[in-house]
Amino acid sequence: MKVDDYKLLVTIKRVGTIRGAAKELLISQPAISLRLKQIEEQWGEKIFIRTHKNILVTPVGEKILAFGEEMIMGERKLLDDISLVSKSVNGMLSLGVSSVVGQYLLPEILESYINKYPDVKIELVTGLSQSLRASISDFHISIIRARK
Repeated sequence: MKVDDYKLLVTIKRVGTIRGAAKELLISQPAISLRLKQIEEQWGEKIFIRTHKNILVTPVGEKILAFGEEMIMGERKLLDDISLVSKSVNGMLSLGVSSVVGQYLLPEILESYINKYPDVKIELVTGLSQSLRASISDFHISIIRARK
């Protein structure tokens, strides 16, 4: 499996629905359902149990997802380590920002940043602060509203 497949599985688990994962990953629901079916066939086990309201992780799925989370973190660390030994600034910058910040404040800042560091890949996730708070450790930088 590719790291992107693990990212797909982790997102489905975190969001709790195929529809929500599709919205967050900007992939169609049918494409996610098909890829999930292929992944489950590859493992020979169900990873998720679908209910009418959400998706539950199976015991086998928990093991696969734990491995996937390690793979994702390992890839992120490797990219960070490579950027430290490289002469240019490169790698991945992962941002989780509230929708308002992402829509109104971030475009100008990101444009300036990308012009200055064109070899840095930006991974941007926007959404409600409440939903981003649950996955705050997935980002290098998070800009969200504080809890009341």
